[in-house]
Amino acid sequence: MTRSSLALRAAAILTLLAAAGSAHAGLVLSIANLTQPSSGTGTFEVLLTNDELPGGTSYDLAGFSFGLTVPTGSGVKFSAADATSTTKPYIFADSGGAWLESQNPGDPAFAFTFSYSTFPGSDVIASDTEWKFPSITVNPQDVYSLGTISYLVEPGTPTSDVQISFNLDGTSLSGPNDTDPPIPFTTDTSDGVIRIGGTVVPEPSSVVLALAATALLGTARVRLARRRAA
Repeated sequence: MTRSSLALRAAAILTLLAAAGSAHAGLVLSIANLTQPSSGTGTFEVLLTNDELPGGTSYDLAGFSFGLTVPTGSGVKFSAADATSTTKPYIFADSGGAWLESQNPGDPAFAFTFSYSTFPGSDVIASDTEWKFPSITVNPQDVYSLGTISYLVEPGTPTSDVQISFNLDGTSLSGPNDTDPPIPFTTDTSDGVIRIGGTVVPEPSSVVLALAATALLGTARVRLARRRAA
């Protein structure tokens, strides 16, 4: 293969890589900081990331809504949703509806509900709106929290991996103007797998065999003791 052919091939590969990178650039909703069941409960965060490279596109966010679901009958249920964060700042900290309501409890002028979902349940929808400013700018490489979700694992749930999924019908990002089209985004649920560990319970037949083996061992010991006594 000639040098010119190698150069052309390398250029083609770089072009494909650049195209693949640009195809995935933008706002990404993801599940992060998942704590596995401890005494039957756990939590995780929903994050918003602008994975544009420095100098790329910024987005003005004035409101969000996210919907999440787990399979019905999985043994996992969402138990609470709140506008708190652990490792990343909350997107509307000090200025969103959820924060203002928390600072003015009981005041109807600041009444706000982060989630109207019924808990516990296999689905949850949560949302918030920027009240203080027209919008919050999400610059390239910025990462914000959209809230924390708590869940519980019902007693007796067998060992399994339960996938948390975004319900796109309840998920959206909006700009500062009512006439703005929805802000595009992608979702990432790769870290949204709840791994449930169960206790292995022996099958009835195994229990019977174990009891039988114990009985035979006891009988053998009695016979050996009698022989020695004789």
